This record gives sequence, C-alpha cells and structure tokens, in this order.
Amino acid sequence: MACLSTCIVAALCRAKEGELAARSVGDISEEVVTTHITQRESALHCRRRTRGVEETNRLIRSLTSLFDSVSGKDTLGVPLLDHERIQQIWKEQQKHLGCIQNPEDFQLYIKTGTLKKGNVELCCYRCARGSTSLETFHLHLNRFIPGTSVSYAHFQAYLLEGLMRWNDDWMEDAVKGAPSIHSYGSALSEAVDQLSQKGAREMLG
Repeated sequence: MACLSTCIVAALCRAKEGELAARSVGDISEEVVTTHITQRESALHCRRRTRGVEETNRLIRSLTSLFDSVSGKDTLGVPLLDHERIQQIWKEQQKHLGCIQNPEDFQLYIKTGTLKKGNVELCCYRCARGSTSLETFHLHLNRFIPGTSVSYAHFQAYLLEGLMRWNDDWMEDAVKGAPSIHSYGSALSEAVDQLSQKGAREMLG
C-alpha cells in the first residue's frame, strides 16, 4: 500500500526525480524514485481518501480469503489463520467498516503552503485525521505491547499498564495543562503530594 500510494502521485514523483538528478544519483528509474519517497513526504504532499464501505469490505474479504487458503500457509504447511476464528472475527468486525471511512462533506485536508522540490512546486497539506484523542489512542495502542511473543498474562499486564499510563497522562494534562511529575508510580506520586501539602502548611504557619 505504501508503494502504491507513492506511485499514483505524479507530481511528487517528478519532484523526487528532479532532486535525485540534481544529486547525480546514478540511474533514475521509476523504482528508484519510488523507493526514495519517504512516508513523511507522502503525508505532507498527498491527500488520501478511504475507498468506501463496499470496496473496503471486498478488499478485506479478498485478503482474508487469500490467507485462509492454500496460499496462506508457511514453509512448513501450517496455516497462518485459523479458519473458524478468522470467519468469526470478520463477522463481528465488519460492522465497523463505516466507522473507518472519511466523513462525508467534511474537508479533512487544509493547504498550509507550497514547497519547491526538484524544480516542481508541491502543495503542502495538514490532515485532521489522527488529531483527536481517540485516534491518537488507536495509534499508541499497539505500542503498549513490547513484542510479538508474550503469554496471555503478560499481554494483559502490558495492556493494563499502557492504559493506566495513557489515562494518567490525559488526566494530568486536563487538570494541570502539563505533566508535573514524569512518573507513573502511585506510591511516588502520593509521597510527592504529601510533601507538597506539608510544605504548604509549614509556609502558612
């Protein structure tokens, strides 16, 4: 998908080709240009849109069908997906397809200026997608688990710890505007609060 998103943007490809030519980077083929376009450049200069519920449904079903077939087995012949479980998961989750589509009649992108690259003037955009607290939470959720091999007990512990820290950060920001103590230890926070109250009492009296 990352390669596809860069290939469909001709202006950015021309700009990157001009940059590479100015730096005398050997043979400048379409593949070379594509590999040199960074994710940050793509996000800055390209506006994206979702494909709609029906098309998203078709693409996901096509993908799960592929991995739920003979093609979806590793080198030892072990299926990557459990047929019964993946069908049940898809049955439960497809109702959320409408939730991940761009809202209609709402401008997600704001033009913030232009930038010249490789003698090509590119528009710069700022996207509202990912700017709400809920979307930010979804972005960080997968970072709560430090690895891909973990027991159920450790997985739950990491998840609960991540949720606790997330809630603490947002509560601190909402109440005080900025974190005052960079610690998630409840005992330490309580001790600091007690010392603060003691200091305030001594100053008053």
